[in-house]
Amino acid sequence: MAKVKNPLEKIAAKAIADKAKKLADEAYTKAVNKSNKEADEAYVAAEKGSNKLVTDAEARGDKAIQDASAKGDQQINKIK
Repeated sequence: MAKVKNPLEKIAAKAIADKAKKLADEAYTKAVNKSNKEADEAYVAAEKGSNKLVTDAEARGDKAIQDASAKGDQQINKIK
């Protein structure tokens, strides 16, 4: 900022600088809030997706155990 000798110009320059800083701070805060919200939404979506994967894997594991148990029972019944 250039040196200002006139007191009124100095006050006006400070007011303009303060306003610019306030606008920049508001823009920064808005951008941070927006990115935080997007990150939170992405986390929730990822968590739901991972929970579904775990549930599906558990279901497949349970089915595999049931199938193996049924095959084992069949083999036992053949032996009897």
